[in-house]
Amino acid sequence: MPPARRSLGAMADAYLPDNLPAGTVIAAVTVVMSDGSTFIGALSAEPADLVTTAGMNLVLARALTPADGGADTWEVTATQDGYSATATLDVEIIPIPILVEFDPPTAELPDNAQAGTPIATVAVTMSDGSPFAGSLNASPAGLVRMDDYELVTARALTPADVGNQTFTVTTAP
Repeated sequence: MPPARRSLGAMADAYLPDNLPAGTVIAAVTVVMSDGSTFIGALSAEPADLVTTAGMNLVLARALTPADGGADTWEVTATQDGYSATATLDVEIIPIPILVEFDPPTAELPDNAQAGTPIATVAVTMSDGSPFAGSLNASPAGLVRMDDYELVTARALTPADVGNQTFTVTTAP
């Protein structure tokens, strides 16, 4: 006699970048049988154009793109002996920074530049064209810092700073 009920483990919300490749594991699926037996049935996933199952995992059926952006609810259904249980996963597909640019791309500073001297304006391009809403971090720390979207000197420069320097700006959510 088949168990009267099956349940799927709860899945937490997921925030996914809009550039994940097909085959990316989104969540592990656990099926708990009401009688304690081993689940030997089938898993299915919706929306089928985005997700599928592989073994006991929910995986991307295709690569995500900026066009997939926004909130959605995905489902995994476990079926065995005519009984089924469904779990949902709320997902948010989010844009990602794809390009950080400096204007000007190169700069020359005097060896006596004061702290806060502008070096370059920084522009961030997002995968979906939306405005960048995260934070910017500059390195090497102690030499440069960010002032909003402006890369500036963190301290006064000295003759010891003469030479080529490489500055890096990274994005953070």
